[in-house]
Amino acid sequence: MKHPGWLALFAVMAGLLACDPIEKKTNNNSTNNTNNTNNTNNANNANNTNNTNNTNNTNNTTPGTCTAADLAYQSQCSPGYKCTIYNTQRQVGCIEDDGPLSVGEPCAPVSDGRTQDGCPRGSYCFQDGTTTGFCRMFCPVPYLPCDENSMCYQPVSASGGATAYLCMPTDDCDPLNLTGCASGTCYVYVSGNYQTKCEPSGTLLKDQPCVKSSDCAPRHTCYEGVCRYLCTSAEQCGIDVCQYLSAHDPYGLCL
Repeated sequence: MKHPGWLALFAVMAGLLACDPIEKKTNNNSTNNTNNTNNTNNANNANNTNNTNNTNNTNNTTPGTCTAADLAYQSQCSPGYKCTIYNTQRQVGCIEDDGPLSVGEPCAPVSDGRTQDGCPRGSYCFQDGTTTGFCRMFCPVPYLPCDENSMCYQPVSASGGATAYLCMPTDDCDPLNLTGCASGTCYVYVSGNYQTKCEPSGTLLKDQPCVKSSDCAPRHTCYEGVCRYLCTSAEQCGIDVCQYLSAHDPYGLCL
């Protein structure tokens, strides 16, 4: 008995089995899109970093402002700048700290059209009665020691009526025997850790008001705002006592 319907169905099924199965394709475009997103983020990050750097560079090129009170402290100007007296009108401001010199080296003071004296941050080119200037450090309080060989001593005028001070070298001389000075008189500064300087002679005597030691007559010093006579023994003080302020002091005071 013939079954033509079954034979036809069998032929169709065989044909279907002979065909290749349909493969599931991966969506490469999605991966590419992810990469593109990462690239975009990287570009944004790079841009953000560059923008931050640009902001910092802008800040670093701003000198800042300072006053005469900051000359000895150097805290108000931006990094890379120094607070100094920068012109012949004695104006104070922040300029680039690009001076190649060291403290104590010869220098040329600022002049019209030139604001850089070549001295390092915290110092200033000062002419002390000679044609050559020297880099001297600013200091805050007069007649105190700057180091073992210099004292806060020299006043310099600044804008607005302010006065700044510079550290100046001291001299090896004897204020009681009055030796060691090529010119002037030897004076000792108690507040300057007994450092000595050769200065023009003053005239004020014992117990008279003074500002600095050289306001007083020779063999005197200025202590606590009045002139005191120097001594090394009681015989030099008459009815007063030769008082040493500490056991290590080279001179006493007649008190």
